[in-house]
Formats: sequence, C-alpha cells, structure tokens
Amino acid sequence: MSHFNYLWQNLLAFSVIMVIQTVFVIIGGHVYGHELYEPWNLTILYIVFTFTSISISLAWNSLYRSKESSFLIFMAVIVLMALLGGILFPVEMMPEAFERIAVIFPTYWLSEGIEWIVLGEDRGDFLFINGVLLLYALFFLIIGSIRRIS
Repeated sequence: MSHFNYLWQNLLAFSVIMVIQTVFVIIGGHVYGHELYEPWNLTILYIVFTFTSISISLAWNSLYRSKESSFLIFMAVIVLMALLGGILFPVEMMPEAFERIAVIFPTYWLSEGIEWIVLGEDRGDFLFINGVLLLYALFFLIIGSIRRIS
C-alpha cells in the first residue's frame, strides 16, 4: 500500500467524523429554532474545509518524527493561519501587504466562502472557492505522501 493511499484513507476516516459533526450542527440549528442562512451551502463549505484541514494535519504529521514537537509547532501555525487568513478578524482590517499574503491560507478561502453564503453572489464564485479548498487538500495529501516515500 502506498503512503498516498494510506493518507487518503486516513483523510476519509477522519472526515467521516467531521462530516457527522457538521451535519449534527446544521440539524441542531433547525431543531432548536436557530435559523441558518443557506444551510446546504454552509454544509458543503464546511465539509470541503474539513477535507482541507485534515489533509493539512496529515501532511504536517508526516513531516515530524515526534508527535509532541509536531503538535506544539502546529498550534502556532494554526493561530497564524487564523490571524492572517481572516478568521479572527476581517482581512480588510489588515495592512495591504498582509491582505495579499492572506490569499495563500485556506482559512482565507473559508472566510470568503462564508461571506459568499451571506451575500449570495455568483454561483461560480462559490464553486471556485470550494475548488481552491479541494486543491489545497490534494496538494497537502501529495506533500505528505512524498515526504514519507523519500
């Protein structure tokens, strides 16, 4: 079994758990009377981001021999991605140089997807956002598999 297949199977296994959680949150919002705006689009976006974030984690863990050092550094990376990607505060509040850098983070595309859901713009933009997130997932799966092979 190739390492790429191993990573892909781990991605699918962890994603099942995350997809179930996402569906429970969306259904729970309806059951308890919290109106969610565009729940199907929100579910799709969260599921695609789930694949991306798990593939990043799998690729990251393949780079380190020690889980403890991997975990400590990864927590710092997550905070930086949230800060620079527009999750903790809007990208528009950042200096222009950071606005340009934010585009390289998957969290930027998540926040763009949420903004698209709220504003309901062109459907092609939503497909583009999900496509970018899926490309990130594929890219990190490949990175993780190359590292283990060599």
